[in-house]
Amino acid sequence: RYSCTRDTEKECEQWAAMKLLELKSGKVQEEKGIKTPYPFKILCEKYYAEKGIKLRSKHVIRNKLDNLERIVGELASKSIYDFKPSDIARWRNKRVLEVKNGTVLYEFSIFSSIFTYAQKELFLIESNVWQNVIKPEKGKSRSQRITFDDQEKILQQAKWDKNNPPRFVKHYV
Repeated sequence: RYSCTRDTEKECEQWAAMKLLELKSGKVQEEKGIKTPYPFKILCEKYYAEKGIKLRSKHVIRNKLDNLERIVGELASKSIYDFKPSDIARWRNKRVLEVKNGTVLYEFSIFSSIFTYAQKELFLIESNVWQNVIKPEKGKSRSQRITFDDQEKILQQAKWDKNNPPRFVKHYV
């Protein structure tokens, strides 16, 4: 409970209005060192709305954010202030067992850029925790070549013979 004495009734009302605004904005808690929880999922949505939607890879980022709970598990609802390098390393090691290294590396870079956004543009955190964790190794590059038999199967599936000019999109293989 807060109270204060002022000279006039109008000053009292102004003080009360200011106090309510401070309490709603969380300024009092910040001064005491208490930070209000800011879940990772909300930060991701804010990042996508302000930055991600302008990128060429916006569709991939949107897909990752739509599946955030499946990808990061309990880290999605965890406050960004509570992230520790050990949490990220545990997620990385678990995720490498589920998908290829290249996928984990890509997700790692997306989430790191989201934390950099929170650090450098929103000023919510002092440092990017993702930069304290070693990235997963880059996976083997693809080396498969399309054989003549594979070409024939693709053309047969597209129902196109090589004699006539292509008419449909599926003919342009």
